[in-house]
Amino acid sequence: MNSRQKGKRGELEAAKAWQEATGLDVHRTAQVDGKLSADLAGVDGVHIEVKRRRRIASLDFLLQAEADSADRESDVPIVLMRQDQDTNWAVMVRLDRLSDLVSALAGQAWNQK
Repeated sequence: MNSRQKGKRGELEAAKAWQEATGLDVHRTAQVDGKLSADLAGVDGVHIEVKRRRRIASLDFLLQAEADSADRESDVPIVLMRQDQDTNWAVMVRLDRLSDLVSALAGQAWNQK
């Protein structure tokens, strides 16, 4: 299978997963004339890149968070990470838990007011 076909299948799979998790429609974009754009579009203000690989090493961190929180099913396992030379942190969360994370954050923010 060539990488273009694999990329297309990954993007279609990701679009379906996004729609199932968020209820928001997205669609694949066409990479035209060498102009780069998001891999998936349809949500204003969100740039979605899709990466599908045989193995993604940073997922090991998320697997650890999931294992460590397994006895607390209501907890949403996330990973905060950054490279040494970068001052901006990134967050990793499973797509099917995104709405749970948003709800938890919104509830906590409401409780702190």
